[in-house]
Amino acid sequence: MDDLHLNALAWSPLSNKAPALETEQPSTAPLTEQQALQHQGDHALIEQLVHTLDQQSLAAMQPVAVPVFSQVGQWAELFCKTINQADFLDWADARQLDFTRMQVRAGRLIAPPHTFRLADDSGWWKHATPLIAIAQLVDPTDQGMPYLGDRITNTERSLPLERVLAFYGYPMPANRLQAQAIIDELQALNAFPGFDGVGQSKSLIHAERVFQQQDFLRLADALENTATAKVQLDTDSMLARLYRQAQELLQAIVDDNDLSPLANVPLQHHFDATQGVLRVTAQGDGAQTRELVPAAPDERWDRLAQICEKIGIDIYPDTGIPLLNVLQAYGIDHPVRRAERDQLILRLRRAPLAPLSLGLKSERTLVELDAWRQYIGLLNDCHAMRTALQGTIDKGSLEQLDTMISADPDTLLRRVQPAYAQLRELTDDPAFVAIRTRAGADPASHVLLSATGSIGAYGRDGIWMSLTEAVTDNHLLAVKVAQLAKIAKHTGGQLRSNSDVSLVQALRLYQIDVPATLEEARQTLQRLAVSQPLRNHQKHYWRALKPLQRTHPPGWTLSHLERQWVCEIIETFMQGRDEPLFEYLSRPLLAGKKVEDVRAEADLLLTRLLAHPQTQQLGIHLANRVQWHGSHASETSSRSSRDALILSALILDLDPQFATHPQRIKHIDWCTPYYWGESVSLIRSHIERSLTGLGECNAALAAHLLLSDKAPYLLVRGVLDSTPGLAAQSWVLLRQYVTHLEAGMPGTSRQLSHDEIMQVASLPPKGTWKAFLDSPDAALPVLDWAVANGVLVQKPRYDIAAANIALQALNSQRKCLGDAAQAFAEPVVTLRQTLLAEPAPVTDTFNADIAGLFEQQLVRLQSAYVESIQYWLSQLTLREREALEYGDVTFFAVTLKGRIARFGVLIQARFYSDRYCFECFPKHLLIRRRRDLDTQDLPGTSAPHLDWQAHAEGVAPGPLEQANTTWAVTVQKLNPVLPAPDTLPPLDDNGLRVPRSFDSPRCRALATLVVEHHLLYDAHALKEKLKPPLTRQSALEADDAWAAYLTRLKP
Repeated sequence: MDDLHLNALAWSPLSNKAPALETEQPSTAPLTEQQALQHQGDHALIEQLVHTLDQQSLAAMQPVAVPVFSQVGQWAELFCKTINQADFLDWADARQLDFTRMQVRAGRLIAPPHTFRLADDSGWWKHATPLIAIAQLVDPTDQGMPYLGDRITNTERSLPLERVLAFYGYPMPANRLQAQAIIDELQALNAFPGFDGVGQSKSLIHAERVFQQQDFLRLADALENTATAKVQLDTDSMLARLYRQAQELLQAIVDDNDLSPLANVPLQHHFDATQGVLRVTAQGDGAQTRELVPAAPDERWDRLAQICEKIGIDIYPDTGIPLLNVLQAYGIDHPVRRAERDQLILRLRRAPLAPLSLGLKSERTLVELDAWRQYIGLLNDCHAMRTALQGTIDKGSLEQLDTMISADPDTLLRRVQPAYAQLRELTDDPAFVAIRTRAGADPASHVLLSATGSIGAYGRDGIWMSLTEAVTDNHLLAVKVAQLAKIAKHTGGQLRSNSDVSLVQALRLYQIDVPATLEEARQTLQRLAVSQPLRNHQKHYWRALKPLQRTHPPGWTLSHLERQWVCEIIETFMQGRDEPLFEYLSRPLLAGKKVEDVRAEADLLLTRLLAHPQTQQLGIHLANRVQWHGSHASETSSRSSRDALILSALILDLDPQFATHPQRIKHIDWCTPYYWGESVSLIRSHIERSLTGLGECNAALAAHLLLSDKAPYLLVRGVLDSTPGLAAQSWVLLRQYVTHLEAGMPGTSRQLSHDEIMQVASLPPKGTWKAFLDSPDAALPVLDWAVANGVLVQKPRYDIAAANIALQALNSQRKCLGDAAQAFAEPVVTLRQTLLAEPAPVTDTFNADIAGLFEQQLVRLQSAYVESIQYWLSQLTLREREALEYGDVTFFAVTLKGRIARFGVLIQARFYSDRYCFECFPKHLLIRRRRDLDTQDLPGTSAPHLDWQAHAEGVAPGPLEQANTTWAVTVQKLNPVLPAPDTLPPLDDNGLRVPRSFDSPRCRALATLVVEHHLLYDAHALKEKLKPPLTRQSALEADDAWAAYLTRLKP
């Protein structure tokens, strides 16, 4: 079986390898039909939005019932399917989350009173990737995507008005004129505006908002000048433009009509927007006002009335617009007091321009929508298969593999339904109906046809009956059955006349080996439990600099000259700015963030960084100069290739010589001896600090970008600080599997946890993973391990012989550790079990056999502990290992009131000026550095910060920072000691003296002293209890101290 998550990289693994069915009809509506349905849905939504926006008062959270076939409706349904995915609901229900107030926002799940972050340990991150990605597409301004589904009463699938507008690139109207601008555009287009290649909406609302901001500045100037009663609007805002048009119409109407009641009497006139009349006032004493309306309104009059209805203010022929009218048009209250006026002036001048949503057409196509549906369907199918397989295992038999599962309609059901339909043509054939009727088949029963050609149904008595012989006797039916049997081979070996899919059928469709034993079933269950990574080419951040596949054309990566052009563009773009490019572009995104959140949200933040306007401005400069498209040449949009150029610019600015040192960033080489045995967090912190000129959060994001290609294993989530890098054989397996995943699709390993990767990598290798282990790419981690463990001397290159030596040493260590794990897992054989299994009377000989049996168990346990301790010693840093191998080593026990604790021991090593102290807990396979004791003279030292319970009772030791200080313990020196060797081995060609700690005699002697002279010290006294002759009765009734002792020693 190929690893399921590697199959999942194709998003639609069901249709990739299965050949087309004979005479198979399309299983989904043709694309043109889907487009027609979407057009109808969008048209219905436009009518609803026009009606909603035409209201006097608008609220951002005002619900809008979204037509299901509109574009936003289909994506909202996808979000609904995603947030109701079975694994997420199980997780949410376990925490009793409130779905009525739940929303996905800015990478977080908000379900008051809880807020789950990608950086926390709640498990939210395991479900977050598809939810965040789809929420961003539906809610591009990140206002928060609410829960949709059956857990709440929102049966109409309504969304807030602000979210619906943002989906189509519109802002929430800030005033009536902005709402009117949106209405006019929707009615004129009879469609929603699209997005350009940069991802910006093509709507006119963007220009309208800019012009309105300019109007606000002129309004603020007019308010400040108390002598000014009018505002001069010289912009192209809707208000200014329509007001000028209305003035021209009003003047034309006045010019064409004699409005003077008396000659030589000046007149004043304006158009009253409220009454829809022309008001004419004669100046002078006894002035009168007349309201005029044409007897037969012409086109100019109607147009004037329409404009006034839109802008809602009176029209005057004079230059400028009355200040009060401008305030009225923009819905701004007239300030009465001076303080109110000053506040309004300040607000108008500082009015922020809310960012428009960014949406890329290619990311919201029907093709992408269908791909997302299949991915979520894959998650649902995996959950269904796990549930059914777990039930089968719990029953202890594989007979339940034919149980039916809840198959997803977008994956398994879509795959089988066309074939099922052809079977129904057979079952509806009158000849077949006659056969099943004669045979006494239940009319309500489904019919099952297998790939072998057998066909059957349930009888009226509920017992399954075969119809194969009767059907094959009919020549025409036999031909159809033969054809259907061929089709069944591509639908998991089965065809049904209903819509059911069995577990075994689903396993075959996903190309998973059907388990033949319960152990194989458990391994399959483990594979199914691993997260299914999301395929995303955009996560290959280095695609313009390094090919994903060796077979890719050279032109798919930037040439040396093109990289020089990129650097020149960066220099021009950053001219006048005294900061790195990455700092400048990422700063707006990271304000107020914590560094741990940046590390956890790095991929999400890089996506937002690419979408930011100033980043896209750099992308335009790059695309204009560097005519490169690479693997994106087939795409209709240039967005992906432009993003790849932006990423290459960021990488080149951070690491210009990226190709020269593949395992180095700046001056940090994480494979050097300095980092052997160190934690991932320390290595990453050093890399981040080496990126000078960047803030802490900016450096964390930049390091993520660089390490995504150079060392993706350093980005795997959940690697504990106690996990030593490079020197451990588990680290070899991690690096190999991460390399394997990243070769299939970059970014995959960042969607899995350390435990998930190690779980699958430790299973018997199959498929592409097995092939990878035999490839040259799998050798590099082994060679690095061999160098770190003193098996090989570090060289620029190694021959086949060196690789074989390294692999042989690694396999030898793995075998020893496997034997140790098996010894730990073996149950303790008690004295009672031994006596009951022996029918012969108890004799002196039998007493000796019993003693020998327990001695044998003790020796196996002792050997297992020695191997384990020696392995953990090999994972310490190089200087620590040198001190243990070549220095003076002394052992100390923790005591309390004369009692010596046996489950823990302190080890102090001195080598030249270096001095180290370690705390060793063999039962928990833990050796940790105690820096607080490095320089102390331990004998007789009072050490209240040592964990007495861990040392004396064998309980798991707590973190050092949480040490219990209530015990008045002291430290006592133990014998014997390990003196420094008389002579030291010579330095190698690199000036190093690397010990082979994992199998050196010195470390074996150290581990043996810890186990024999300390951990198992009490075993010597217990041996004496088995020496006196035992009777069967006394042995059965006595306390089995030996078994209790061995059981207590087990890890």
